Amino acid sequence: MLFRSIVPGTEIYLKCGSTWTGQKLKFNGSGTAALPIKVDQYGTGSKPLLAGNGITGEAVVYLYNQQYIEINNLEITNCPTGPNNADFFVGLFQNGNNPLGADRRGVMVAVDNYGTANHIYLKNLNIHHIKGQLGSGTTTVNGAIPKRTAGIYFSVLGNTETTNAKSRFNDVLIDGCQIYYCENLGLSLDNEWNVYYPGGTEYTDWYTRRFSNIRISNNTIHHIGKNAMIIRCKIGRA
Repeated sequence: MLFRSIVPGTEIYLKCGSTWTGQKLKFNGSGTAALPIKVDQYGTGSKPLLAGNGITGEAVVYLYNQQYIEINNLEITNCPTGPNNADFFVGLFQNGNNPLGADRRGVMVAVDNYGTANHIYLKNLNIHHIKGQLGSGTTTVNGAIPKRTAGIYFSVLGNTETTNAKSRFNDVLIDGCQIYYCENLGLSLDNEWNVYYPGGTEYTDWYTRRFSNIRISNNTIHHIGKNAMIIRCKIGRA
């Protein structure tokens, strides 16, 4: 589902019980503080299902250089063989043997040379069976850096980032989500410029680039290949 530019105040509703296979939810445009863009379900029955079926690059739900957006009540999967528990963490898919690459995420929210992205709310999402890449470090395996594959991934990308942009996130809410059977991580906040902690020459921009007002609450995270949560770059509540 690739929407064209969406104006502030737009509300997108996906029908309960419906499935979109091999597609991304991706659109251009941001909301405003008074008029956020909202994506939600309507009707009765199971949550609308976005079954990525192994798509690589970006994520099944992808926001890029956008703000004032709320995404609620979706089910999201992304595994080339379907949501089979046996395909995760052990056996055939370990040691880099991951079919069709491994650069996968459920939800990815990214900024790059943007400045501050405000008000990204993810609520009541069911994110599971995201087939990323097991491992650690910054070495690419199967087309993916393991610590960049996750159920939910927030990041400053750093592809076009400039020192003056000081890209970061403010006012993020991740609430009431189910995150399970995900590789490599369940939930991660990252800055690919490696601005993690204050102190030292590597982190001189931390105070002006740190993420603020981060709220992570009421989530259930289990059966994760490596780390349930990696919360970097943050000042706020979790």
